[in-house]
Amino acid sequence: VDGKYKFIGIEPDTHKITIKNRKTTTIKQTTLNVSKGEPSASGSNITYNDEKNIADADIKITGDTVKIDVTKIISNAKILKDVIIYSAKKGGEGRTIYSETPLTKPAEEISGENERTLSLTVDDYGNSYYFRGNVIDNYVNFAGMCWKIVRIEGDESVKLILEDKTVECDSSLYTGGWSDVTSDYYENTVSFGWGPSNKADFLNYSGGLADSFKNFQTSLSTKIDTSKTLSDYLKVDDWCYDDNVASTSSGNEYYGAYKRIYTDKNPSLVCNGTKLNKFRDNTDMYVGTLTADEISFAGVNNSSNSNHYLINNFAQKKSLSWWTFSLSYLLHDDYDIDNAFIVNRDCSLSNSNIAFGGGSIFQYARPAITLATGTKISSGDGTISNPYKILEN
Repeated sequence: VDGKYKFIGIEPDTHKITIKNRKTTTIKQTTLNVSKGEPSASGSNITYNDEKNIADADIKITGDTVKIDVTKIISNAKILKDVIIYSAKKGGEGRTIYSETPLTKPAEEISGENERTLSLTVDDYGNSYYFRGNVIDNYVNFAGMCWKIVRIEGDESVKLILEDKTVECDSSLYTGGWSDVTSDYYENTVSFGWGPSNKADFLNYSGGLADSFKNFQTSLSTKIDTSKTLSDYLKVDDWCYDDNVASTSSGNEYYGAYKRIYTDKNPSLVCNGTKLNKFRDNTDMYVGTLTADEISFAGVNNSSNSNHYLINNFAQKKSLSWWTFSLSYLLHDDYDIDNAFIVNRDCSLSNSNIAFGGGSIFQYARPAITLATGTKISSGDGTISNPYKILEN
């Protein structure tokens, strides 16, 4: 672009630099010598503008001279986190815009139909950028599946939630869905009958949330490059489960998420409960799901919202609902059964009795993963027709 050719660094060695046009015809060729421990370079028609550091350079042809400009840093593969933030700050028609404070208040209001923001709050690691509203440019292709970006965590890792496990993001192929339950991903909907009754059983009961995510994780590991493991791409996140009891009323116990979302209307991405990073067999937990707080930040409320980015169109048409990792309240009656937050089929946020799975409403386990800090993309602008493509080699 404009005669500039960029790379991220130069190792000590003798380097041959070849500049070609789009027809692959060589238009300039030169040699660059970099000595170990010396911030200098020499070669045919080479100049540079910083005597202290020749790494992180920008190469530009000026006449017969190849100029090294160390004021810019870029590589062929771009850091996803940087691309997300840059794109939002640049904006554009129909695209997400950066707004440190969102247009509508999380938990107090639902996001508007035309609201598409990348906003800022604090999590356990630092500042977290989160998508809010009817976002249409946060699609990601990874492992042959379609995902949507939820947020950038404070350590610059990127959390995704599954949109479609059967295809990559492509509007012409968009016929599947995470709801299509098959034995190689989820054994079944997570509805417990009369089995579990408390928060420990909710997670670890046979066929419960943990088993669903472990099954998905096992299958996911077969979808990546055979020479790689999930650790090459994903972060073992501190999945926030459980919560402290914040209040009691008539003998019932109300967990922190209930108070933050329903009473205070002030959700938080700081974990106030148990941080999970291992399954019960002590294997690393690369797959989890979202909290009610994350969903509130994204735009869902305890009112109907059909234009929310976490709830895709085909999911709405299939009339699905899914579990979150957030407990709501413990109802002390004959059975002492915990309730957890769910995302309803109408896209609102409410509660479900974990012993009954919401009666006739069967909640699904919707997987989320977290891409490791520094994850790069090879192409894409985040739209469904041109999603971010994770660099897998």
